[in-house]
Amino acid sequence: MFTRRILCVDDNDDSCFLLANILHFQGFETHSAQNAGDALYAREHTHFDLFILDVRLPDMSGYNLCLRIREIDQTTPIMFYSGDAFPEQRAAALDAGANAYIVKPEIDDLILTVKRLLKTQETVLRMPARLSE
Repeated sequence: MFTRRILCVDDNDDSCFLLANILHFQGFETHSAQNAGDALYAREHTHFDLFILDVRLPDMSGYNLCLRIREIDQTTPIMFYSGDAFPEQRAAALDAGANAYIVKPEIDDLILTVKRLLKTQETVLRMPARLSE
C-alpha cells in the first residue's frame, strides 16, 4: 500500500507544523505551504491525495485557492481546517468546491474526516468506468 500525500496550507507556522506532525503520525506524507502561491506551485509539481486549506492566507483567501484548484482538478478532495466557525464560512467553503470544513482545534474530527475523504477517493478511483450504452 502506498502512502497518501497531503498538502497543508496555513499561513501560521505553528499550525502548519502541528497539522503536519499530527497527520505524519497517522501515517500520511505531509507537505506544507504558507500561502496560496506556494500551494499552487506545489500542486503543479507534486501529486497530492488531499488538500487541507485555511480560510485566511496572506495572498488570497482559502476560498479563492479552493476555486483555483477546482478549475484544474475536480476530483482530489479539499477540506478546510480553520478557526473561523461561522456557518457562512462553512457554506462559502463548500460553495467553492470543498468536500468538508472542520473548525480548529477539533483534532479527532480532522483525522476522521481526512481518513473518510481519502477512503472515499480510493473507492471512486477503483470503480470501473461505465461503458457507454
